[in-house]
Amino acid sequence: MSPTDDQQRDQMARALSAIRKVERRSAVLPRGLRTPLKVRGWEASDGNAGDFSGRIPVDTTLPPPDGPTVVVHAATAAGLVRLSKFSAAGAIRARAFYPSTTPPMTLKLVLATGNGRAPIIADVAARTALGDRLPAPPLLDSGVYRSMAYLVEPIVFGHHPGAGREKSDTAGTLIRGLLAAHRVAGLRDEPPRLNPLTFERLADLFTQVEWSPTWPAPDALTRECRQIVESGSTEAIGWCHGDLVYSNVIIGEDGAVHLVDWEHARIGPVAADFAKLISATYDPNPALSVLEESVTGDDIGPRPGRHSLRHQLAISVMRYLSWSPPKRERAASAGRAEIYDRGVQRSIDLLVELL
Repeated sequence: MSPTDDQQRDQMARALSAIRKVERRSAVLPRGLRTPLKVRGWEASDGNAGDFSGRIPVDTTLPPPDGPTVVVHAATAAGLVRLSKFSAAGAIRARAFYPSTTPPMTLKLVLATGNGRAPIIADVAARTALGDRLPAPPLLDSGVYRSMAYLVEPIVFGHHPGAGREKSDTAGTLIRGLLAAHRVAGLRDEPPRLNPLTFERLADLFTQVEWSPTWPAPDALTRECRQIVESGSTEAIGWCHGDLVYSNVIIGEDGAVHLVDWEHARIGPVAADFAKLISATYDPNPALSVLEESVTGDDIGPRPGRHSLRHQLAISVMRYLSWSPPKRERAASAGRAEIYDRGVQRSIDLLVELL
């Protein structure tokens, strides 16, 4: 349910206040660049740049300083209005931009209590643990202060990988960079943990998709999946990006590859990131070949008692498919069922290839 106008006004006021606090605390964000924004209703102007298309909500019935004038850096306000989000859990998420700094910077902020700050905290923890070898923008500043968590990073100017060769080349760069980072950070091994309904749901799903005549029968594939998971072998556990798709990858103007948006980061099966990346590639074989050629026992490669690389990838695909019914329902409610179904088909194609 969308927030009401009153809720949006409250959210914006709290977010702007939080950003001002971060700017005072941070050693890297600019100071003294604020411009009084003259706000009426939903429109804002700094007197020079004209009206902001984003519209800043304030309560125009209140006298200053509560309204209608809010003092905030113009570029910050414009970015915040475009990207601020209000979650169902009550967390305010805001993002501000500082294009005139060197380098240009962006601030990500969550204003919440308890686990509501987890996306920023996990982002910082993952990138810090994986170190400088990680193909990701560096952290310039971060902090947790009372009900607020934030990070500052450079703005990456570039484009998302296109189709064909560019995606394959980008996948290879990401694979090698992530493996190098995991070798430095270190991994541990644990038995696979899957949804208790995994094999029941796989059996149902296999009967609902386009099935190649060259594949094993659906029930045979389900049995093979169960045997692999229950074999007693382990999988490599460490920090994962959590949403490694090409929309979260930017090729910079200098050609460097940047993995961005780490807000879904978590400690879990590392093969999940690689499985999702390979599945999202039109032709998965080049990326899979790079991965098989690059792994060692110090990352997710062969180690006594550990599943083979292909089986770790396959288990990650099973884990993803096991949540298909509720995920498809959410996709359908958003009008994205067809897109989701194509992704499921690619995942099953990959699962068969791995086994």
